[in-house]
Amino acid sequence: MKIALRLALWVWFCTVPQALWAEIDPKAAATEAISELQSAATALANAQTASDRISALTQTIRGYERGLLSLRDAVRRAALAQAAIETRLDTETAALSGILMAMQRIAAEPAPAGLLHPDGPVASARAGAMIADITPALSAEAVTLRQELEQIVVLSQLQSAAVVQMEAALSEVQTARASLAAAMAERRDAPERFSLSDDALRQIVEAVDTLDGFLELLSAAPISETSAMGGFSDARGAIPLPVLGVLLSGFERQDAAGIARPGLVLATAPAALVTAPWFGTVRYAGPLLDYGNVVILEPEGNVTLVLAGLGDLYVRLGQVVTKGAPLGIMPVERQARADLMRESGDDTGAALSETIYIELRENGAAVDPQPWFEWE
Repeated sequence: MKIALRLALWVWFCTVPQALWAEIDPKAAATEAISELQSAATALANAQTASDRISALTQTIRGYERGLLSLRDAVRRAALAQAAIETRLDTETAALSGILMAMQRIAAEPAPAGLLHPDGPVASARAGAMIADITPALSAEAVTLRQELEQIVVLSQLQSAAVVQMEAALSEVQTARASLAAAMAERRDAPERFSLSDDALRQIVEAVDTLDGFLELLSAAPISETSAMGGFSDARGAIPLPVLGVLLSGFERQDAAGIARPGLVLATAPAALVTAPWFGTVRYAGPLLDYGNVVILEPEGNVTLVLAGLGDLYVRLGQVVTKGAPLGIMPVERQARADLMRESGDDTGAALSETIYIELRENGAAVDPQPWFEWE
C-alpha cells in the first residue's frame, strides 16, 4: 500500500495552502482596508465644513495613509499566496501527469486484462484494493486542484480591484493634503515663546557641523518663558508616533552605511503626514546639515525631540503646537505613485521609500526613544 500512502500524504500536502489562506486571509484584510479608505473619503467631505479644518484634515489624511498601507499589505499577501499556489502546482505537475497517464492506461485496457495480475488471483486482489484506495485520493486531489485554481482567480481579481482603490485613494489624499496646506496658510498666528532671533539662529546653524553640536548650542538659547506643557514624561510608552511607518534602525544601531545614530530611523511613505506627538514649542524648523528639513520640539523644559528628514514644513520657529498638530509632510518623489503599486516581499517595500530620523534628549543626553512611543 505504499503508493496509496504516498498519495494520501500528497493529498494532505495539497490542503496546506488552504490553511495558509485561512491564516493570512488577504481578502478580509483588503475588505477592512477598503472600508477604512471609504471612511476617510467621508471624513474628507465633512472636513471642508468642520469648525477646526486643520484637525479634521489631519485625521482624514492619517486615515487615508493607514488604509493605503493596509491595502497594499493585503495586495502583497495576495501576491505571495498566489505565487505559493502556482509554485506548488508547477512542482506537482509531473507527478500528477504520471498518475493520470497510469489511470488512463488502466481505463483503456480490456476489463479482464486490467484486473488480472501476472502473479495470480491474490496479486490481482491486492491490485484491485490499491486502485480502490487510489481513486478517492485522486478525487480529493481534483477537488483541491479546483479550489486552488479558484483561489488564483480570486487573488488576481483582488489585486486588480485593490490597484483601482489605491489610485482613487491617492488622488483623494492629495486633495486632502492640498486642503491642509491651504488651511495652515490661512490660520491665525499661534502664540510664540521662543525669543531667539532669526539672525542669531542662522549664525548657530552656520557655525555647527553636527546635529549634536547644534542641539547643544540650541539648549543654551534663552526662552521667554517655560515651554513645559507637562505630562510628556508621565505618558512614556503611550506617546503616538509622529508618522506612520516601519522601524528600520533602533537606538545606536548601525545603519546600512555602518553609522550608529542615537535615535530611530523609520521608513515612511512619500508625502506621509508628520504630526506633533505631544504639546510643545518649536525650537527649530528648517534645513539642517544633511538631514533635510528638521523640526525640533520641546515638550518639556528638559526634553528635546528631533524629527529630521521632512519635506514641506507647516510650522515655524517659536510656534506652540498641540498634540497631533501637523508639522509637515515627508518628501515626495516623482515615482511615488508608481512605487506604491510595485510589489515587494518585505514589510517596508517600495511604498515606504522615505526615512525619518527621531532623536530624544533628556537634560541634553540622548536616550532611546523607542520605549516612549506607542507601537501598533
